[in-house]
Amino acid sequence: MSISLAALKDLLVVSCQADPGDPLEIIDALRGIASASVRGGPGGLRLNGAECIAVIRPDTVFLIIRLKKAYFNGQLRITPNFTASIELGQAGEDIIALDCTDDACVLAIPGTMAQAELHPQEVSACWCWL
Repeated sequence: MSISLAALKDLLVVSCQADPGDPLEIIDALRGIASASVRGGPGGLRLNGAECIAVIRPDTVFLIIRLKKAYFNGQLRITPNFTASIELGQAGEDIIALDCTDDACVLAIPGTMAQAELHPQEVSACWCWL
């Protein structure tokens, strides 16, 4: 599968995730949200965590933007290190969202470096938004 960000232009990507402790932080609830979302024909889904992705992936052919939320010094980071990105990449071909900010982030690297490090062995595609 070849993934292009251009393919998502003008399409809705539905975020089906919940913060830790949120009443919706139940896999079946998130699966229901994702299931209802795909009926509308989105460009893709945005899912947090390998467990959630593994449960929802069989239910849809739509693109999944994968991420793993983590907090460092009280600040949210998205897929903050290579270990997290490899864990997310194990489930198949999609996009992995990375936090590439340089303010106290564990993974402060340029997008081209992230793509070179992760592509193609661990994941099929990787983009960094700076």
